[in-house]
Amino acid sequence: KNSKTITMKIAVVGATGGLGQRVVKQAIECGHVITAVIRDSDKASAVLPKETILKVVPSVDEANLSLLIDAFQGQDCVLEVVDNNDRVAKVKVMIEAATTAGIDKFILCGGAGTLKMSSDPSSKRLYEVLGDSIGTWLKPVTLLHLETQQVAFSSTISVVAQISPPGMSAGLLTNTFMPIKDVTTGVMSASYEDVADVIIQSVPTLESYNRSMIGLVLK
Repeated sequence: KNSKTITMKIAVVGATGGLGQRVVKQAIECGHVITAVIRDSDKASAVLPKETILKVVPSVDEANLSLLIDAFQGQDCVLEVVDNNDRVAKVKVMIEAATTAGIDKFILCGGAGTLKMSSDPSSKRLYEVLGDSIGTWLKPVTLLHLETQQVAFSSTISVVAQISPPGMSAGLLTNTFMPIKDVTTGVMSASYEDVADVIIQSVPTLESYNRSMIGLVLK
C-alpha cells in the first residue's frame, strides 16, 4: 500500500468485465474502498477480491434508478466501464443517479480514437487520422464514445473525465504508463492491468482532467 495514497470510496459499474476486475483489484491494493455495482453476485464473488462491497443492480436503466442511486450514495467517485451495448442510455442513467446521489467525481470509459493529435484546439482526433486503416469499426465506436462524452461533460457533476484507452487485452502490470490529458502519444495497445493503473493514478488529481480525456503515455 502506498502511504501517499488518499483513500477514496469508489463505485465501479461494470466491475466484472476485463478492465473492471483489474481496476477493483488494484484500487483495493492501493487502499481504496470499492463498491462494485454488479448484475450477478455469484459471478462477482468468484472474480472480485473479498474486500469488495457488492451492490446488485439488475440492469443500468430507469427501472433500476433508485437502486443505482443507493449504490452511489456516499461515494467519492463513480467509474463506469460498461460495454458498448445501449451505452448512451446507460451513461444517461448513471449520470442521473450520480447527480441525485451528490457525486462530485465521475469517470466514464471511452477509447483512444477520441484523443487529439496535439494540444492545438483545432487538432484532429486520432480516429479522423487513422480512418479505416485499422478497421471500419473505429469511426462508429469513436462517435459513440464522443456522444457519451457529451452526455457526461454537459452534466452538472463537478468533475467529469473520460479514460480513453487503446486496444486492451489481458496481460501484465508493467508500471510503465502514466495519464496524459487529451492527446494521443501513439500507444496503440495496452494490458487491462496497465489501463487500470492509469485510471487509479488519475483519480486523486481528477480535477486536472475535468471535462477532458485521459490517455496513456510512457513514463
